[in-house]
Amino acid sequence: MAGPADSSGRRPPSPYRGASGPAVTRKFAGEADSCLSWDASWPVVTSKVRRILRNRGAPTTTIDDALQTAALRALCRSEGFDSHEGMVAWVTVVAWHEVQKEWRRQARVELGSIAESPDESDPAAVVERRLELETVVDGLMELSITERQAIFSIPEPTADAAERARMKMRRYRARKHLAALAGLNGAATTREVADSR
Repeated sequence: MAGPADSSGRRPPSPYRGASGPAVTRKFAGEADSCLSWDASWPVVTSKVRRILRNRGAPTTTIDDALQTAALRALCRSEGFDSHEGMVAWVTVVAWHEVQKEWRRQARVELGSIAESPDESDPAAVVERRLELETVVDGLMELSITERQAIFSIPEPTADAAERARMKMRRYRARKHLAALAGLNGAATTREVADSR
């Protein structure tokens, strides 16, 4: 918060203006006891958003990339944020969209190569395969966060046999639910999901 006017009638700059250049947090000045600089605000925001994204099932590497994109977009914003909570909410939305975009990209890339030319396979089979893949990707997006985590999780090397068995059962149930959502037989869907790991 800006201090009282000096003898010339001008107010000294807010702690934010004295600390850093980006105008992203400029509206925080109205809050009492607020850390107003980008350098002070961003670590607080990222820790909260990182926890939210982890709880939603996003992998750490994807979270890091999503937070970098959100930081860049936040710094390019023409208007500031009203509060830390507002900044957290905005960054969460941007980062979550980036995570979902990465999941869709990985699903398209990792589910296997599809023959592009009619010489390699029957064009009707290519179209059917693409439709099946799109159905599986749509089904993945409909699964709960817990189910997506179960499908894509890899047991830690230090996990005991009981934990590995629990993970295997959760993966089986999630794949079964995915097969039902996709309307495909269980074997085909399981193969598609296994290819995506």
